Amino acid sequence: MPRQTNADAIRSAFEEGFNTGETGWMAELVSPSYELHGGPPGLDPGPAALNGLFAWARSACPNLTVSIIQQVEEGDKVGTEMYLRGTHEGDLLHGSYEGKPFSFQGTGGQMNLHALHLTHFKDGQIAEDWALYALIPALRELGILPGLEGEILPPPERPKEWDEPPGSLDENKALVRRLLEDGWGKGDLSVLEELVARDAIDNQPFPGEAPGREGIIHMLKALRTTLPDYYEKVADIVAQDDRVMVRRDVGGTFEKPYFQIPPTGEHVELPGMAIFRIRGGRVVERSGDFDILSLLHQARFLPPLSVKPIEAD
Repeated sequence: MPRQTNADAIRSAFEEGFNTGETGWMAELVSPSYELHGGPPGLDPGPAALNGLFAWARSACPNLTVSIIQQVEEGDKVGTEMYLRGTHEGDLLHGSYEGKPFSFQGTGGQMNLHALHLTHFKDGQIAEDWALYALIPALRELGILPGLEGEILPPPERPKEWDEPPGSLDENKALVRRLLEDGWGKGDLSVLEELVARDAIDNQPFPGEAPGREGIIHMLKALRTTLPDYYEKVADIVAQDDRVMVRRDVGGTFEKPYFQIPPTGEHVELPGMAIFRIRGGRVVERSGDFDILSLLHQARFLPPLSVKPIEAD
């Protein structure tokens, strides 16, 4: 597969894998020791995870297309934001309830599945991948999983442009780390007031979230109400131009309801990934998700789900 940069390689790989199902490029590009962390549940380990990922998505939506929204490349790491879109005709996920298997069968609706990958290269090959697929909003939009209140917003269009300068890569990374670990992690709203632009765009808002900085503050308050001892740690961070991508370790004690989901009083982990755009020393745009499906599993609100059929007990 001809390429110029690691980001080009990832773009071509996702476009070929999701759009056509072609994976002949994997022998050259993917390390035999490849590991995928996260992503849709139930994928096989190793390089087979990528084959399984593409096959699963195209089985659920035979006319699937992928749209690469943006990429962030620094050193041997590439962050990618994308949307998978297609007509939901096949089984999306499988599970078992009280010993009886079930499937989220085709609805004929339009699937808009937001996804983020943070890919590590080693010796010119894809060696490790962290992925987050926002399955809960997609299931909700398809009418499979009702219950979260608030308007469903359409996928974002081309990002808005700003006139302010972007700052250096080190400055931008330090800003995002402070925003997440001090503002989000410690609940210091003054940090959000300082570092988030008043008219900032949140491309994946919580249901019912208001626009701008106030909506982002509302999202944080909602999370810290649900998880009073909420913590946040930046696990990985890359930057390019005016964009910073982070992989986040998030968690806390589930003490208050999350929408209609009753609390368990137990510790839960809520991994997240996001891309922030920085202009004039402030965040002007956010694109990201938390692994809400993982939260629903930990809260026992949903049984474990898989991309593969589950046999009856």
